[in-house]
This record gives sequence, structure tokens and C-alpha cells, in this order.
Amino acid sequence: MSSSPQPRSATLSVEVGGQVLPVRVRVSPRAVRLTLRYIPRDNCLTVTAPPGVTARFIRGFVSDHADWIGRRLTTAPGRVPFLPGHRIPVAGQDRLITHDPQGRRGITLTETALILTGPVEKPENRVRDYLTRLARQEITACCQSLSPLAEGRVRRITVRDTRSRWGSCSTLGDLSFSWRLVMAPPPVLRYVVAHELAHLAEMNHSPRFWAEVARLMPDHAVPRDWLKRHGSSLHLYG
Repeated sequence: MSSSPQPRSATLSVEVGGQVLPVRVRVSPRAVRLTLRYIPRDNCLTVTAPPGVTARFIRGFVSDHADWIGRRLTTAPGRVPFLPGHRIPVAGQDRLITHDPQGRRGITLTETALILTGPVEKPENRVRDYLTRLARQEITACCQSLSPLAEGRVRRITVRDTRSRWGSCSTLGDLSFSWRLVMAPPPVLRYVVAHELAHLAEMNHSPRFWAEVARLMPDHAVPRDWLKRHGSSLHLYG
């Protein structure tokens, strides 16, 4: 393969069925061949490539898979807006977004619904803000529950809308989490918190790290598997 510079993802795109899709390229020293994925939440393609692959070779690889891409575009689930009449998961349970114009402005969460009350302006922003606050509350409570067991001190907790990772931990003890975890079943949120707290002791993914995760949350295997299988779907909401 050519030793020319690696392509920048922003410069690559492909047209399929009249739709132009951006192509993000991730170079991995561990990759032995090109792999292609479609990311519905971003409506883009990602290519994982070994070092040394040229942009021209990647364009040809993507073009050769046009039929596969077309099928994925047809079958991929669409985005679900935070608007009345749509269902979204909260704590792993589907809730119907509804609007009750009576009463003071606010949001009520029930077993089956997320109810916007009062005048509705920019409902999508209101729902997103509510879920972010709820996520911060649940994540903070979970950290307070597990952190006494962790081998390290939590300095600060932040909640963001991250796309590349569900959580992160700095060497200073700063933890960051995706607010979208509040839509997942509670054990999944708890697993991600345990995962990041384990990094206070081991800033890696070594066997010792996973032993620390297991110590903090012995039953972490099932929620970890759920996140691998279903986590990407959480980015389709809002």
C-alpha cells in the first residue's frame, strides 16, 4: 500500500441514491483490512483503515459497497424528535411525550409518559434540558453511592452530550458522562459510573482495571453487553 499521507475524513464523501454522505476515516495500527460502518445518528459512514491506505483506495472501497450502503440507508431507524406524540426511553422504559396546557410550566414524568405542562415553546429544548438535569441527578447519586468503594477521589462530575464515549475520567479525578445514559436501563448507567470510577485506580483497560470494575459492580456483564448492542440507538433521540 502507498506511503502517502493518511486521508482526512472531512475531505471524503460518497454519493448513494442521490444522497451525499460524509466518510470519516479512523486509522488503526491494529486494523488488518478496511471495515465500513453506517452511523444512523450522524447519517455518515466510518471507515477503519490500516496505516498507509490512500484516500483514493478508500474511495474505491466505499464505492464498491454502494449496494450495501443503500440497503442500510433504507433499513436504518430514523431520528425521534423530542416532540409531543413521540415515544422516548427514560430509565429504559418507553414514555409518550404529551402536552397538558393546564397548570404551571414544567415537566412531569410518569410510568408511561413525559408530560409537558403550561405554554410550550421549543419543546425539544425543554425535554433535552429536563433529561440532562435528570441525568446529572441520577449520575451524581450513583457516584455518591459507589465512590466510597473506589480507590480514588472524585473531584468533579460533568454531564454532556458526548458522542464518542459514554464517560471519561481524568487523572485529577474529574468525571464526565453522557446525559443520554438516563435513557438506558438504570444498571447500564450504574455500569458506566463504575467503569469510570475504576479508572481512578487504573487509567487503562488492563485485567486489573476490569477486576476493579467487577469489585465495584459484580453484575456488570449484562449492562455492558446492553450498551454494546443498544447504546448507539440512544443517539437517535432528540
